[in-house]
Amino acid sequence: MDDFYIGQQVRFLNEPVSGIIIHILSKNEIEIETSDGFNLKTNKNQIVPVNSLEETIQQKPVKLYKDYPHYNLGASSKKFSGKIEFDLHIEKLLPKFREMSHGEIIQFQLNTFENKLTESIQFRKSPVLFIHGVGNGILREEIHKRLKKNPFVDRYENKGKDLMGFGATLVFLKF
Repeated sequence: MDDFYIGQQVRFLNEPVSGIIIHILSKNEIEIETSDGFNLKTNKNQIVPVNSLEETIQQKPVKLYKDYPHYNLGASSKKFSGKIEFDLHIEKLLPKFREMSHGEIIQFQLNTFENKLTESIQFRKSPVLFIHGVGNGILREEIHKRLKKNPFVDRYENKGKDLMGFGATLVFLKF
């Protein structure tokens, strides 16, 4: 199955182990953070997505921003040279994030990205700058995958050292 994505809840076929995908290493290999907090590398044919309600109930739930009382929506967005800017650094979004796993953090950032992109489309705000940071590129890669699939995205570009030091993506929307 090639439809795996970072933040997706999965379970092993022949083991009582489940977790969240935190990195797609190659065409066939992924890394999972188990519900016990361990990172495991595995072949894609050894896991399946968690789809049924029963399986979902058994998983450690991924919390959304509404589940966190300290979610800081206001500080994550501002105007940047005429553009709308959203900072997706977890410490800007959620000051109390230390208890979250890596997979939960990525999923939280991606949920925030999706919400802010949808909001920008609804309010016809373009261009939009999403600051994801440099890091190891997982968040940037996932954002770019989602932008490619969105019919309202005209184009997007990595912003160079002149703006944010490669740690941001500027999105141009079409209405």
